[in-house]
Amino acid sequence: MSDIFLSYASSDRERVRQLANVLGAQGWSVFWDRTIPTGTRWHEVLGDELDASSCVIVVWTETSVRSQWVYEEAEEGKRRRALFPVKLDNVLPPLGFRMFQVANLTGWQGEMDSPALTRLLEDIKAHFTLLRQQEEIRLAEEEAARKAEEERKRAKAEAARKAEEERKRAEAEAARKAEEERKRAEAEAARKAEEERKRAKAEAARKAEEERKRAAAEAARKAEAERKRAEEAAQTPEARLKQANYDILGKLGEGGMATVFLAQHTLLEREVALKVMSPRIATTEAFRQSFIREARIVAQLEHPNIVRIYDGGADGNLFYMAMELLPGGTLKEQLESGPLLPEHALNIVRQIASALSYAHSKGYIHRDIKPANILFRSNGDAALADFGIAKLQGIVSDMTQLGLITGTPRYMSPEQAAGTKLDHRTDLYSLGIVFHEMLTGQLPFNGSSPMAIAYQHLNAPMPRLPNELAGFQPTIDKLVAKQPHDRFDSANALLQALAGLELSVTEIRPINELLSPETHATTVNPTILPPTRPEHTSERLPPSPMATASAPPMPRRKARIWLAGITAMAGLGIGGGYYTINMQKVALEASQRAEQVNSHLELARLRGEKQRLFDHSTWSEGCKNLLEDMDGPYEAADSSEWHYHQVQTLDPANAIASWELEKLENRKKIEFSNCDNYKRPEQEVDEINDMFKK
Repeated sequence: MSDIFLSYASSDRERVRQLANVLGAQGWSVFWDRTIPTGTRWHEVLGDELDASSCVIVVWTETSVRSQWVYEEAEEGKRRRALFPVKLDNVLPPLGFRMFQVANLTGWQGEMDSPALTRLLEDIKAHFTLLRQQEEIRLAEEEAARKAEEERKRAKAEAARKAEEERKRAEAEAARKAEEERKRAEAEAARKAEEERKRAKAEAARKAEEERKRAAAEAARKAEAERKRAEEAAQTPEARLKQANYDILGKLGEGGMATVFLAQHTLLEREVALKVMSPRIATTEAFRQSFIREARIVAQLEHPNIVRIYDGGADGNLFYMAMELLPGGTLKEQLESGPLLPEHALNIVRQIASALSYAHSKGYIHRDIKPANILFRSNGDAALADFGIAKLQGIVSDMTQLGLITGTPRYMSPEQAAGTKLDHRTDLYSLGIVFHEMLTGQLPFNGSSPMAIAYQHLNAPMPRLPNELAGFQPTIDKLVAKQPHDRFDSANALLQALAGLELSVTEIRPINELLSPETHATTVNPTILPPTRPEHTSERLPPSPMATASAPPMPRRKARIWLAGITAMAGLGIGGGYYTINMQKVALEASQRAEQVNSHLELARLRGEKQRLFDHSTWSEGCKNLLEDMDGPYEAADSSEWHYHQVQTLDPANAIASWELEKLENRKKIEFSNCDNYKRPEQEVDEINDMFKK
């Protein structure tokens, strides 16, 4: 009887010899050296050896896959669930044997460190271990049956003897216990009666004391709650800011993170723009740190074109900073009336570039250059504001750690939109977008969603300026280059380039003259007139920052539009508050949805890098096993596919999610088209175990 029956084609005899030697070296008896006379069926010569062997190793080669003998021997091993296929040539086993794990020894030269050989030897050892265990179990069961019968007879005799002894003992014990129980019951009844009397008395005293203490504690709690309510009534944000020496005069603006008030320092009698963090987000540590970081950054930056900060503080969930009040309004408000004069736009770019040069020299990146963050002093000078999402170069910010892509989509650089590493050149890109908008009155990239705009920043070419403004095109092209290394090296380099621009009002006309024929009859004064600050109203609210006493005459068509806007605002006097609140709610929900989309896209990308691609929750067990054997176990709801589906739920028109899902579907069809019957090696061993148990 041999341990292993080695099945092969006779022409492969010498190639199989090495494998037979390796198997013999493991201590197994191998039947392989055989000769089958011509015209003789294999089972007439080898049938007994095959029946007596514990397992069959079939060697698939280009010859054996066509051998009827090898096929029948392999079929016998398959029938007995003891087949171990080996492949010496790169061939496909016959159809009925492709579900077996094959040891691929193609090109093997007898090396003992071959992973496939090692796996084969381990599988065979596991097989013989299983057979040995089953034999041991059989012998153990026979021995256990013999001993059980002997034990049964001995126990029966012992039980009869003990039963008689126990009967006698029980009778005597019962009589003794009955007497003891009677005496104990009498004594226990007397003891319990006395204990119950004492307990009832103590419980009555305890309850009386507890009720007295509870009443006193409740009275103290109500008094404390009333005291706190009185304190909280006196500690409104306005009252708390009053304690910090600031009187609130009115509201200048409100955003998602903070509200800006017009306030006056009660001791210095200086009016300031008081930025107060929204209590709704003051509970989040990352937002609190962002607010504090902005105050610290601005406090460190002393530059004529950066908004100055005077003071800052925190009291519980109240965070505020007092900044320089700029009466000239924002660049965003100026652009609402159309494009700027070229020399005006150039002057603003120079000033903001100077501010960025200084901030960059201190190691700070602004990351949110846009018209709303460019304000004007009363003399017309521009000042850069809102360093809320600025960061030191090389430092990961709290917002980034939360998985948020910070910035404003219409002004983001490509690398900022992609969520990759940033340096100071991201600010130069955003300034280039602002420069283009000042010259043309239009943003270069627009879209129905932040992702659509980000896609254009990453891929779309920059629109060209009109011929009358072509002199600015090289500068803008270098500012908004898709790759940071193609932009200006620094804000100083930009300032040098701007110094070389020779502007002539007679050669470069403002684009609103080109687009609006009505304005040709209006004389345009190229001088930049600083807006004056009129007296405050009785409520001390600041006037429109664009109002000036000596402003140039407004074109008739624009005057009509402006007047219509004022009239419409007056008509909304009563209901306007409700409209504004609802619009803010819609804007907040859209912003939150965009943040969720960005978060899911980033998570999908990270899962893709780790080969966590498919949502296999509806897959068959075989396909799931194959996927996890390839890439390791993971949760289906934490996969790229699952996150892309979440993006489609939030934004059905999202092109990135649709494209990525289509790629995943194509890959699924290629790699997992026929995986339902896939079985792991341990499953096959379990099936063999079940067979032997039966």
